[in-house]
Amino acid sequence: MSFRPALLLLALLSTPALRRAELTLAPREFELVQARLDAFPTEARCDW
Repeated sequence: MSFRPALLLLALLSTPALRRAELTLAPREFELVQARLDAFPTEARCDW
């Protein structure tokens, strides 16, 4: 499999940006799960 130089350069330059995005996303995903867990007892008591 051969890579065109422009695609290889793009892959090399985007790797750090992808890593930063993953490091930003991970805590946000944790916050989402935590919020859902925090909301669970409230929703359980609510008579919808």
